[in-house]
Amino acid sequence: MSISKKTSYAKAALITILLTTITGCSSININCDNAGGSNKTSMNLKRQTVDETKNEKIDNINEISIDATISSINVIPEKRSDVKAHVYGDFSSNASLEFKTQISGEKLNIYERFTNNYSINIRNIDLKLDIYVPQDYSKNLTIESSSGDISIKDIANLDKVVIKTKSGDMNIYNLKAASLEAYATSGSFGGKDITVETASINASSGDINIENLNGDLSGVVSSGDISVANPEFNHDMDLTASSGDAEVTIPKSSEFYIDAAASSGEITCEFPAVVEGKSHGNTLRGVVGNPKNKINIKTSSGDIYIRSK
Repeated sequence: MSISKKTSYAKAALITILLTTITGCSSININCDNAGGSNKTSMNLKRQTVDETKNEKIDNINEISIDATISSINVIPEKRSDVKAHVYGDFSSNASLEFKTQISGEKLNIYERFTNNYSINIRNIDLKLDIYVPQDYSKNLTIESSSGDISIKDIANLDKVVIKTKSGDMNIYNLKAASLEAYATSGSFGGKDITVETASINASSGDINIENLNGDLSGVVSSGDISVANPEFNHDMDLTASSGDAEVTIPKSSEFYIDAAASSGEITCEFPAVVEGKSHGNTLRGVVGNPKNKINIKTSSGDIYIRSK
């Protein structure tokens, strides 16, 4: 069996468990391979096309919460005063898709999910959920996807941003917020031009790739690599990779305290670090210049690279 098919089946199994929890159904089957498949899997499946739009005013809203089961989510800023949610695309299933918006107190809920059914089969999924928000929206944003990617681009002045995916990738570009929290169970995180006070990014099975993050960063991967490249460095960084490499690229003029440890791997540092105390095994503790910031990196099974640019 090929690696790609193994990955597809593993994701299908993960989504099955998650959707069972979400919908309460006792049997759910998702086929991640659009080609082929047995007749038994395809039995009673109806090809469905979705194209629905909903608008909500957000005059007194402090949080926009988006929850999707299978759609890929795109958050798009516009010159507008309300929020527009548009779900569109098609899929094959024996269950219907429910798409709702609801205001509860100071929170706007937008969700897409399947209606409760004893046994749900899904395949050939091509669904998108576009959320158009006002350019000047400055409150909280929460996004959760069970099986789909999440994309946020060109949004400024948000307060707290929390994004979660069970089986999908996250792509964040040109974001300004007070804080960012990202959690991926089976997927990768890609980010560029992010300005925050603090960022906490966790990927259980996937990579973290960041270019130009301005703010304190905590990054953790269980099975994957971490790569951070910043044209400026004036914040703290705390990175942990259980099974994978960790790489940091910062300007040659950077000054920092370094605490790096690779349990089973090598450490490469392109900066002239003054070592503090004695170095034991694959560890590096020291200072570069007159530091105000810290870089903490730990890997269990992988190499560490601290590069100058």
